[in-house]
Amino acid sequence: MPSLEAAREEAVRCAIDLLVDLQPGTDDLSGWLVRLRDENGELLYAIDVQEAETARLTRP
Repeated sequence: MPSLEAAREEAVRCAIDLLVDLQPGTDDLSGWLVRLRDENGELLYAIDVQEAETARLTRP
């Protein structure tokens, strides 16, 4: 990705897409959905269910 912000935005979009497949009461709706790592495998950012849900509700 061209920048960390671009990678984070893509990670949020992916997490929002994953929300569609989660089943309340069946799937664990806590913890992370998507982890963003650099080329060395270092964790840069983790998108959790709450952040993805907030983004889903606030994006056009």
